[in-house]
Amino acid sequence: MTYTDAGSGDVLVFLHGFCESKQVWAEFTQPLQQKFRIIALDLPGFGENTENVSSYTMESMADYVKQQLEALNVRRFILVGHSMGGYVSMAFAAKYGYMLNGLCMFQSTAFADTDEKRPAQQEH
Repeated sequence: MTYTDAGSGDVLVFLHGFCESKQVWAEFTQPLQQKFRIIALDLPGFGENTENVSSYTMESMADYVKQQLEALNVRRFILVGHSMGGYVSMAFAAKYGYMLNGLCMFQSTAFADTDEKRPAQQEH
């Protein structure tokens, strides 16, 4: 598990976007540490997290987030997801909404990607 954990108070959890890491939140969250406990996770396969998971679906990433937060004794929190992290956040809310005090989609959307947004599939 790779994460940052700083500050104290109510918990804010930050999830990065595709091809990013927890470091994308470092400067942004620094002032928030005055009033909140800030946790930023590296999702599996990103940043320093080389943990193998059985699936890289948004739902399996949500399961991973839940496991990591339980290991940190975090039971209730506000979840902030950027881009792909927003998709993971939505999956988390659908499965584990009882843990959330709030949900923030940071430059993300609750809607599926359009055909134009999806990368072209390579034929083999």
